[in-house]
Amino acid sequence: MVNRINTVDSLFFKKETWDEIMSTMQHTVPLNIPIKVGKAFNWNTNATFTERWHLQRNQRIFVMDTVDGKPIHGTQPVFQRGFFAQHDVSLSTALSTRVFFTYSDRKGALALRHVMSPDLSFNFRPNLSGNTIGTYYDPIANKDVEYSYFGGGVTRMQAITRLNINNNLELKVRSKRDTITGSRKITIFDNVGVSFGYDFAADSLRWQPLTITGRTALFSFLDITFRIGFDPYVVKSINGRLVRVNQTELKVNNRLMRFSGSDLNLGVNWRINREFFQKLRKEGKKSDDEAPPPPDPVFPVNALGIPNSRPDFKNPWSITINYTFAYVTFDNQYYYMNYASEKKYAGNIVQTINVFADVNITRKWKIEARTGYDIQNKSFSFTEFKVYRDLHCWEMHFGWVPFGPRQGWYFTVNVKASVLQDLKYDLRRDFRDNNYY
Repeated sequence: MVNRINTVDSLFFKKETWDEIMSTMQHTVPLNIPIKVGKAFNWNTNATFTERWHLQRNQRIFVMDTVDGKPIHGTQPVFQRGFFAQHDVSLSTALSTRVFFTYSDRKGALALRHVMSPDLSFNFRPNLSGNTIGTYYDPIANKDVEYSYFGGGVTRMQAITRLNINNNLELKVRSKRDTITGSRKITIFDNVGVSFGYDFAADSLRWQPLTITGRTALFSFLDITFRIGFDPYVVKSINGRLVRVNQTELKVNNRLMRFSGSDLNLGVNWRINREFFQKLRKEGKKSDDEAPPPPDPVFPVNALGIPNSRPDFKNPWSITINYTFAYVTFDNQYYYMNYASEKKYAGNIVQTINVFADVNITRKWKIEARTGYDIQNKSFSFTEFKVYRDLHCWEMHFGWVPFGPRQGWYFTVNVKASVLQDLKYDLRRDFRDNNYY
């Protein structure tokens, strides 16, 4: 159950403020049914029923007025008390299996292992909006507009089936250093997937684009990902916008699909710290078959709030350098506007360099700094300086973003225990609002 008030401090104890309190109650019933079909197939079915009870709703009416002699128009909410129930049901079922293929030479010195994992799924969500949807007439657009009494978008029925085929490729070669198996594995592709689907509930464009994705890692510091898209529908330029129309490529151009775009991403990560040099000294003792540790996130998500993870005091210092290269191709709008000089596909290159550094001042104090540079736009990206203090059961964070669209600072003292995460003192000048809190 949630009760919410949105007001200002001068009106907090006024009667009209409490009359507009928003009260909502919700209960959810989940159901999971895993079934083993034979020895090779897994059939998982999930169903969830959610019901929300609202003690109020917001209706909308279209209003037109004049301000300083200028006409204005828009919608005005009308607050209404009562008891309103909102229902939501979702059902998903999936059938999956794994198929193994092995290709090897006669001597057994070289072997290629291919693991295919097909997954056929169906997701169904009926439209139970019922009396939770309202309409108002917009005389400017000359049409009726639907809206939800409780905020958010208007839900529609969904009935989507998808087929995903994931593939893993590994190469097995002989290794004299491994005295147990006499071989070692080399990963060619962590995953290469093919995915497409069909929406039974859509009134048009029911076939979804076919997508081929892939991911691999080389030399333990180079990550490569790619995506290739194929679209079964024709695109046209309408009113200066490139849109998909309900005409298939098969009927118009006598082909199943058209190439619609691709993404190629290369990421290089170097992390240098005391452990890095210690491993160099022990390099001869380490087996080639030992898997490298998973890379730490270079830049944890931060929106000038409490970080998701605490600083690591194990290493007295560390420097992480990340280089990212991305090349994106997509349909060129000007080509479909019949500009003869334009190519059918446009491309865009993004190159960035990010640097993260931290140092322990004492056993309880740590200073961190991060910045980045956009090579294509020749400008600095997100830059932040942080100070952390371990206060035993408490902790202190100070962060400062000196420039850019997210410029601001924050100072927070909070309890470490997650159950008391709301027990904190927070002072900030947020980039989303120029006021002090």
